[in-house]
Amino acid sequence: MAGLQGAVESAAPVSRLHEHHSADLADFPVPTGREEEWRFTPLRRLRGLQGDAPLAPGKVRIQVDTAPGVSAAYPQRGDTRFGSTFLPADRVSAKAFASFEAGTIISVPADTDVDEPTVVTVQAAPVQAPPVAVKTVEPVASPRLFPYWSRPSVV
Repeated sequence: MAGLQGAVESAAPVSRLHEHHSADLADFPVPTGREEEWRFTPLRRLRGLQGDAPLAPGKVRIQVDTAPGVSAAYPQRGDTRFGSTFLPADRVSAKAFASFEAGTIISVPADTDVDEPTVVTVQAAPVQAPPVAVKTVEPVASPRLFPYWSRPSVV
């Protein structure tokens, strides 16, 4: 049991996944699924997220209702606080870390007792893409089917 206790409390990495941290995407090779840390990951379901193609632009709205004593900041990329507490440990997180434009930093000063929660709300922003095609469904008149209406939708 002493050997196990020493392994858990050692400063050595627990697995290969935890031994390397970097914000540089080039430090992580594209996984093939044969690597030990990726062997149980269904790479096809990632749809190329782990590959070399750039990420599609996406936006989220983040609203932070801070408790007294807690602060929230919304700095742009390049702020020195980014990367000071987190560095990616795999290719997918390094790719996400390399592609953001702005972030949210929530700060709780040391020795602060907070009695109320800080609530973080994350919502997907609407996509401003032109519609590809518009389809209108007419009401159905059949004794076996219930009539329904459908508004025009983007296909």
